[in-house]
Amino acid sequence: MSFPPHMPIIPPMPFLPPGAPMMMPPNMAIPPPGIPTNGAHKTAEGEKKNRLQAATTVFVGSISDRAPDAMIKRMLHNCGSVVNWKRVQGANGKLQAFGFCEYENPEGTLRCIRLLNGWQIQEKKLVSSRMFSVDDQQTLICVH
Repeated sequence: MSFPPHMPIIPPMPFLPPGAPMMMPPNMAIPPPGIPTNGAHKTAEGEKKNRLQAATTVFVGSISDRAPDAMIKRMLHNCGSVVNWKRVQGANGKLQAFGFCEYENPEGTLRCIRLLNGWQIQEKKLVSSRMFSVDDQQTLICVH
């Protein structure tokens, strides 16, 4: 294998005078510390998109006062793998007529909405709807 006897000559750029130092184009410059790069911005957008796609929290409302929490929890478990079930308690410790169920995956969420929305328990019909946030301000919206 042979090497050339000298460095190859690079023809001068037409817009730079000969001997001028080469500079990086503006879009190739490294941003100062503290400013996110395009890659970090895309990662944050990707995480937000994944979080919205995997929105797995269901609002469960209109629960009868006489319906035990264990029964509601069993019904929710039949729809999918429950990560967290929180039935809201009032100031006096009495269980309220609504709660929030978080599923491991969106399939459980959709199954819960499809099967339990309108399910008659004693004198009330359950309301189950998907919860999601708008922007990053944690505003929750129920979708029936």
